[in-house]
Amino acid sequence: MTTAMSRSIGDTLREGRLHQHLSLAECAKRTHISLRYLEALEEERWNDMPSESHRVGFLRLYARFLGVYSEEMIHLYRQAQLQAAPVIKPREIQKPARFQPGTRVTAQRLGLGVIFALVSIWGIYHAVRRYYPDRPMDLSWLRIRPRTLRLVAPRRELQVQRIRAKAEADSWVRVTDNHQMVFEGILPAGAVKEWSGPGPFRIKIGNITAVSIVWNDQPVDIKAAARGHVAELKLPPTAE
Repeated sequence: MTTAMSRSIGDTLREGRLHQHLSLAECAKRTHISLRYLEALEEERWNDMPSESHRVGFLRLYARFLGVYSEEMIHLYRQAQLQAAPVIKPREIQKPARFQPGTRVTAQRLGLGVIFALVSIWGIYHAVRRYYPDRPMDLSWLRIRPRTLRLVAPRRELQVQRIRAKAEADSWVRVTDNHQMVFEGILPAGAVKEWSGPGPFRIKIGNITAVSIVWNDQPVDIKAAARGHVAELKLPPTAE
């Protein structure tokens, strides 16, 4: 965006407003555009506005309100934005390195080299055996070390605990699974709630006569853990 073009948009808007003897506050009230956005338009601080659609919309509405050729303002704005946009250079594609014919190793040459090495080792071996027929060769380096077996303890399967609570009348209930709260509130009459998890479960019941508990399909004696009308259960009982 050139300096002359940058000033022309803001100056045109400002001159149109002053020509009608209007303040920015009056324009903001009549156009329902925020005062700070009107200031940004006249000062061409485009980045102060939320998005490109807000810039174009506010500029068109404000220019039309002032009678300063709104479409021409939009054209100047877009032309200035195109001139200010950075030029993106095309990415250069690197050409693959070209191999010299003399440096390429063919499979045939590699195979001949391996065969030559094996023949040389075989000849050295028989030459040594010819001069030292009675000396045993040290082949200790060929001994294979026995593999040590590692005993891995089987994973202990985690048993899932299942809890079912049924309310004959309204009762307050709180349930935690492994110290994590899973339910707390009033269990209405006739309601059935089920929970499952690794446990241990801790269950606190506010009215033992109104609630029945089933643990892993087995009924639980709530009254055995009752203190008055309140009972606190821990399932399974032996869990830490």
